[in-house]
Amino acid sequence: MEKTISPAEAQANLFALIKEINRDSKPVIIAGAEDKQSAVLISKRNYDPFKKQ
Repeated sequence: MEKTISPAEAQANLFALIKEINRDSKPVIIAGAEDKQSAVLISKRNYDPFKKQ
């Protein structure tokens, strides 16, 4: 299951988040005030299959 954090938390812990997503391959949702202002942080390994489509 993915983890949801605030943008401030993501900014403060970016390097730890990158290590975590590369280790666990689980996405991290960075939740904005509204859904359309949110983002998902995923590993490059998980991103590459999307690029080939």
